[in-house]
Amino acid sequence: MIPFFRALYLDSNQGCYTTVAAALCEFEDDYLQPYWLPHWMLSTPLPVFEMMGPFIGYRATKARLPNDNGTAQKCLWKASEELTGCVYPSS
Repeated sequence: MIPFFRALYLDSNQGCYTTVAAALCEFEDDYLQPYWLPHWMLSTPLPVFEMMGPFIGYRATKARLPNDNGTAQKCLWKASEELTGCVYPSS
């Protein structure tokens, strides 16, 4: 099973690729994909390699979920503050 999981899931070095690329580069697309995903598969309801698969570093793609104008981000931030007890002033 271990070779199977190593072939499909990212290790810690591979997991950093999209974060470093997002910090260093400007992308027109909304999402950085670490796995190989053919363009034709982006329009299917359940792309096979969206959450695991062959690692390619990073690739800019369009996000599959609709833009919620920051609503999810605000809810996540509020829940994080409540769970940790750390409240930061808004900017």
